[in-house]
Amino acid sequence: MSIRLTVVTFSLDDAKSEKIDAAFRSFMQETNYWQGKVLLDYSLMMHKAWRPVLPMLPLAADISVLDVGTGYGLLIDELAANLSVALYGIDIDAKYIQGARALSETLAAQDIFESGSQIEFEVGDICSIPYPDSMFEFTMVREVFQFVDDIDKATEEIKRVTKPTGFVCVSDNDDGLFLSYPEPTEAFKKLHRAIEKEQSSYGGDRKVGRKISTILSNHGFEILAVNVIPEARHWKVTPQDPERFFLLEQLREAKERLVSSNALSSSEYDALLRQVESEPPSEQFRFNARVLVIGRKPR
Repeated sequence: MSIRLTVVTFSLDDAKSEKIDAAFRSFMQETNYWQGKVLLDYSLMMHKAWRPVLPMLPLAADISVLDVGTGYGLLIDELAANLSVALYGIDIDAKYIQGARALSETLAAQDIFESGSQIEFEVGDICSIPYPDSMFEFTMVREVFQFVDDIDKATEEIKRVTKPTGFVCVSDNDDGLFLSYPEPTEAFKKLHRAIEKEQSSYGGDRKVGRKISTILSNHGFEILAVNVIPEARHWKVTPQDPERFFLLEQLREAKERLVSSNALSSSEYDALLRQVESEPPSEQFRFNARVLVIGRKPR
């Protein structure tokens, strides 16, 4: 059965957005899971760029929405605070799902969510989504494709769970859309190239943004819109800077993977990391952009 949506144009409630941000910042300070801190910090930063986009998406009241790679559920909480919809979020990391549930409970206690909105979080993989065929009118996939080793299987799965004539929205990074000044040091560039090499060794693709529309089209989706979501900032990077701290933690955590995949030797990695750790404070400009593609499933 095909569907017909009466798309709702809505405005985000700024007061609710502030409460959501505050809850996420508080949770970030309390959690001891450093990978979670990284994701929370990144999600809050990225969501500032996403907020103007949300009212433009083909959403409607009383529909079912799936968010694949939901993380801590920031997108779902924002939508539930502004629309009466059924929202489902899946993530491969059980700790993220546990945190997403806790955060939604905190926000529900503050009476932030619209009457009639429903939220459910489950552990799940994009290549094996734990929901039946044709369940969702709208399926969202953000910054997941770059990590997937079987992009065709993943795309068929989001197609399977989306209703005929339903919508999918896929967004992801593309390293070709990244700019910074001053340029990263040579040591940082070498570590970044090693991570890119390691990621590509298991099928990941850090340039997938430019390929999304073609991937969806090849799987039968009608391409309705292609957009770019920009994000830019200028700040002073210091040794106490949270983003720098989280970045260094990510680099340290990546050592075993980089060495085992032969992206770097252990001694090469140690020398490069020491150089990055000793970099002096600096002013920095950074620009990044994500490609966003909206497609419609055929009847």
